Amino acid sequence: MKASSAAVSPLPSLLLSDGRTAQFIRKARAGDASKAHRIAGPKGNDIDRSAALLAQIVQIGGAPVTMEDLLQLDLDDFNTVSEAMPGKPSGPTPEA
Repeated sequence: MKASSAAVSPLPSLLLSDGRTAQFIRKARAGDASKAHRIAGPKGNDIDRSAALLAQIVQIGGAPVTMEDLLQLDLDDFNTVSEAMPGKPSGPTPEA
């Protein structure tokens, strides 16, 4: 299957409440979601998995971040970054 050749929109850049900028460096891939599940571990919840996924595709202040770094963000900032994720599914994902 070939991807659409529609115009590529720029990746989001967001100003956080502490003045730093969160910049997406690329869209998430299926492998990133799989890796996020492994990083978050069997006891990880949805927020842990989201943070693990975001850590692979976002930088804050021009530097890479970890899942733990993202979990230390103000909740409003975390939600803003999470909602801005490029390629985020628009609806509920089917259960396996």
